[in-house]
Amino acid sequence: MTSEAIRAYGLYYPFFRMRDDSWLKVTALYWPKIVRLVPPSDDLADYMARSSSNPAVSVHTLAGDVAHTMRVLTEELGIIERVPPGASVQAVARRFEDALARPSLASLQLFRAGTTIDPSVTLAPLHKDEVAPQLRTLLSEQGFAYGLGSSLDTPTARSQALDQRAEGPTADTWALGGPRWATLDSRLVRVYKSVLANEFARANKLQPITDVPDAYAASGDWDADHIESALTGPPPTSRPAEHGELTQTLAYLALDLVVPRDLSSVPVEKIVELRRRYGSEFIAFGTQVSQVAAELGSLVEIRDKAMLTRYLESAVVDRFAQPLADLRKQMKTLGVDAATMAINVKAEVPAGVAVLGGSALLAGHPAIAATASAAIGLIGLRSSVREKRDAVLQAEPAASFLLHTGDALQPRSLLQRSLSQVQRIAGTASS
Repeated sequence: MTSEAIRAYGLYYPFFRMRDDSWLKVTALYWPKIVRLVPPSDDLADYMARSSSNPAVSVHTLAGDVAHTMRVLTEELGIIERVPPGASVQAVARRFEDALARPSLASLQLFRAGTTIDPSVTLAPLHKDEVAPQLRTLLSEQGFAYGLGSSLDTPTARSQALDQRAEGPTADTWALGGPRWATLDSRLVRVYKSVLANEFARANKLQPITDVPDAYAASGDWDADHIESALTGPPPTSRPAEHGELTQTLAYLALDLVVPRDLSSVPVEKIVELRRRYGSEFIAFGTQVSQVAAELGSLVEIRDKAMLTRYLESAVVDRFAQPLADLRKQMKTLGVDAATMAINVKAEVPAGVAVLGGSALLAGHPAIAATASAAIGLIGLRSSVREKRDAVLQAEPAASFLLHTGDALQPRSLLQRSLSQVQRIAGTASS
């Protein structure tokens, strides 16, 4: 196996669970696996918890369609995997210790004794096992977090934390002040989770991916200066793209050629079928994306995202859209010709004559002798067409994967369904 055939896995961040069902389905058409960082001690990441004050009410419930898609992709294909952050927790601790010591970040110390939290501030949870012991101590003693130590366990701090507007970057349901969760400013949680994802991705050859539009970029050099910059203002927008980002963008642009805009009505089981039925074509598509990205490696120096996208779109037209169009044309020619022959032959069989297995039961009858001969010829034609079709598909496996994906996911008109039915009767429909 060549190095090009070894494809990286995607690392989902900054949450434990995905949010966007359509995004997840498209992602499953490209990434061999999707890794989630989940502490080994957490048993809530795949379940819905209830509010401690009102067990009948779910808090931050995950949409049922996303939960179903995650479960099917995990159980049927093993695409989604949970892994603990491991040594990366310790590796990022020192950077945050250095950054949080800076005066510019004092406004994040929401839980100092006697401090009143601004109602406009959004809080978020951070799992305790995602934080190294020494950083837990700093966060607690300096008032950056609530729930990591008894020194902050004051009535004022507790009531302020529990009444605060909150978001759930674990994408699970949770209760502020829960025994395994610390509560922090949501900006600090998001940056921390992005830095942790970046560290784990670099250590394990993964590509960070997310369905959160405003997530901090989990790539680049996350040193103390970068952390401070992200927490005091928006992160730099002129950062050049990395090779992994280039590859990912190419893949999604190519899939955009055939995937409908809204996949919410497409059952995830179709994604499973595509991955199982066209496994070799799936691999070929990913390999070709990697090869094209390698050829375009110099584009990572472009800082203007709009200009970079234009280059990538042109590459997609040349390397994916045109081969796909050519393949569709060849397949259409093969399918229509054979289907037409099938219709002509079947139309010659006299009414009321039973036909079985492509030959008439009364083949010896002079009225249908010619028709029986034609039917036998049709069998040979079907075999020839199938061989030609298979050869065409094998010659362009990446385009073939896109072709099959589009056919499986796009809603079809009545006319298209009728033509497909005719091709199935003729035995020439694409497999």
